[in-house]
Amino acid sequence: MKDMEIPPIIKIFLLPAIIVVVFLGLYNVLNNIAANQENMVSSWGQVENKLQLRFDLVSRLVNTLGDSALQEKDLLEDITNSTSEWNNAHTTKSKLEAANKMDALLSRLLTMVEKYPDLKANPDFLRVQGELSEAENAISVDREGYNGAVKRYNALVRNLPGNIIAPLFGYKPETEYRKSQE
Repeated sequence: MKDMEIPPIIKIFLLPAIIVVVFLGLYNVLNNIAANQENMVSSWGQVENKLQLRFDLVSRLVNTLGDSALQEKDLLEDITNSTSEWNNAHTTKSKLEAANKMDALLSRLLTMVEKYPDLKANPDFLRVQGELSEAENAISVDREGYNGAVKRYNALVRNLPGNIIAPLFGYKPETEYRKSQE
């Protein structure tokens, strides 16, 4: 059997068709990676918004302590410093460090409150404490959403064809999942 020769008309259209198919595939993969990266960034923004709310609520909680707080000046100073660090933080890493410090301080603050039974009867304190509890739950939910977004993004940039295409356009896997402190 003699080799079949491809007709010239097909040769003319075959190369452009292949180029178009490759371009559309590349376009689709890059759009998916970019969309997932934006989703990941947006998800972390939601976590930061809730962390900001928590800092605001802790400040309000401290303001409701009244005379009880006078005996806990070191703790209150640490909370003020942590809040200042958060407000001055410009990178995700520095914000995480300030948020993690506040996690520990919040635990100390709530332990301190146990020493003052009259605070538990203060309606303003109880209201802010309830709002703080809701904010903590929202932070946890948003962190789960962020971690899910990281997982989806990483799957795109680590699996074929993304692991070939992504590095060519500067996309790298996100290495940090962000979990709540115990």
